[in-house]
Formats: sequence, structure tokens, C-alpha cells
Amino acid sequence: MTPAMRARIEEAFGVTIAQGYGLNEIGLVAVRCGAGRYHVHVEHCWVEIVDDEGQPCAAGETGQLLVTGFRNAAMPLIRYDSGDLAIAETGPCPCGRTLPGFGAIIGRYRRYAYLPDNSMRYFRAILHALTDMPVTLCKPLRHFQLHQFRDHSFELRYLAIAALPPSFFDILRTAWEGVEPDNPLPLAFRAVDNLVQKGRKLQVFTSDFAPVSDNP
Repeated sequence: MTPAMRARIEEAFGVTIAQGYGLNEIGLVAVRCGAGRYHVHVEHCWVEIVDDEGQPCAAGETGQLLVTGFRNAAMPLIRYDSGDLAIAETGPCPCGRTLPGFGAIIGRYRRYAYLPDNSMRYFRAILHALTDMPVTLCKPLRHFQLHQFRDHSFELRYLAIAALPPSFFDILRTAWEGVEPDNPLPLAFRAVDNLVQKGRKLQVFTSDFAPVSDNP
């Protein structure tokens, strides 16, 4: 669940989403609190957020998420690389819980490691614009997928049940051009009947620069 999804659902239904983080190899690893921190279930696992050298990240830094499981005696997983990026957090959590935790989950680092500079800034610009957009403008939108081509241009593919108003695209275009005002990368919009997904997961960002295994 992306931050945009969570914000939109909470706004629409007036409820707080209880979001967990887990791995098939470990089980439920952590649960997100109201302050936005994922608190680790230390009774059966331990989490580390580390840099490229395997050293602990400072608070606020983004690093690779490693998990050590305590319960699988047949096949112990020690400092298991989840493949995810997350933000390191230290110190007391505003929610009052004392369990150790980590911040926002950024995504799969294998997919992002090969991208050109500023790729994720453009992607985040789209996410933030959609999060802040009035419901009246994006109500017909059902799914979207931003794709990056080898020539550094992008295409926003979207599935909608009705025509989206021009102001919808104006807001996205303004956010996009704000990333590099002097020379923004090309962005095109394309309505589609369906979006290709990998397995059961819809990828909201795909790139021709990423490894083949990380693209649909």
C-alpha cells in the first residue's frame, strides 16, 4: 500500500488503517502505528536497516532492510536480505510504544538501483500530486502505472471508468515540471483498458532500466 493509497482511503472512510509488514520466510515482522513507525515483533524476529557496507543507518537515512528470525530451527535466517528499502528510526516513538521500529518502506531496492538520477523524484512527484488532488478530480481513476523508457521519457498509463477532467492532467503536469523546472523530462499520458502486473501485484512504477525480473 503506497502512502497515496493509505491517505486516500483514510480520507474517504474516516478511519485509520492498521498496516503490517511481513515476509513469507519470517511471518509478520512489524505493524505500523499511528505515528507512522513500524514496530518490530521482537519476540520472534529482529530488524536492521543498513547501508551498502552492512553498517547501521542513522535515523532518517534510507537503507536495506535485514531480518533475523528466531523461530525456524530447521532453517535459521540470519540477517536475511528482504530486498526492501526502509527509513531508519531511533529514539522514543511519539505513539508511546517502546518496541524498536523503522520508518516508511520505500520499496524494492533491486528495482531502483539501476535507475538514472532523479527517476524516483519524478515518480514521487506523481504520487504526491495524486495524494493531494481533490477527490472530485480523480474519482474516475482506478489504477495507474508510470513507465520509464530507455530514452528517459515517461508514460503515465491509467485506467479510469470515465473521462478524467483536463485539470487532473494539469495538476500532474505542474508537479512533474516542478522536479526540474529548466529541463523536465518528457511525460505522456495514455488511457488503457488494463495494466500489466507481475504475478498478483500491480507495479505502479516500471522502468526499462530495471532488471527484467523486476518488470512485468
